[in-house]
Amino acid sequence: MNLPGNKPIIALLLTLVLVFISLTGCSAASPDKTVTDFLDAVKQGDFETALQYVETEADQPIISLDSPEEEKLSKLIFSKLSYKIVSTSKDNDTASVQTEITSPDLLRIVTQAMGDLFTLAFTNAFSQDTNSQDMDKIAEQYFEDSLSDPNVPMATNVVEFTLKKQDKTWIIVPDDDLINALMGNIGEAFEAFEQQE
Repeated sequence: MNLPGNKPIIALLLTLVLVFISLTGCSAASPDKTVTDFLDAVKQGDFETALQYVETEADQPIISLDSPEEEKLSKLIFSKLSYKIVSTSKDNDTASVQTEITSPDLLRIVTQAMGDLFTLAFTNAFSQDTNSQDMDKIAEQYFEDSLSDPNVPMATNVVEFTLKKQDKTWIIVPDDDLINALMGNIGEAFEAFEQQE
């Protein structure tokens, strides 16, 4: 079908499409866009997508979930995550993106849980009606309730994302500081827990 009168409109639309493709292509290749896409995927609990932005050869996986309960708690944590890109710098094939990340403060939650659950475990120690599986369920419910609370304590950390260029795209090189920030001081929480054992 020949529509000569629509040629200027078609040309304009094609130009807009090409500009859009060009702009999205450039933004997808920027370090801060990689960080933003990664954190947005984490917030949505889309860990498969999030892992596409992370270096696959890293020794330590950024997100490792071994059970449906872990996945559920992780999604509760990450759904409350917020962030702000502070600055970006590039040097050839490496980049640094400073980001402020706010997430549930697991150090405070775990510290509170240790006291509450220890008291409960001690109370139930002499009861024949409660076993270790019951205590596991009680602990899972405790953390679920704590993370679902609208007044859950939050922690803010400034993280320096390190990225490197790989096949014309930027990927994140994970480290302990990033994991700690995403998981609300989880490293400190584990240290506190280990000291109580």
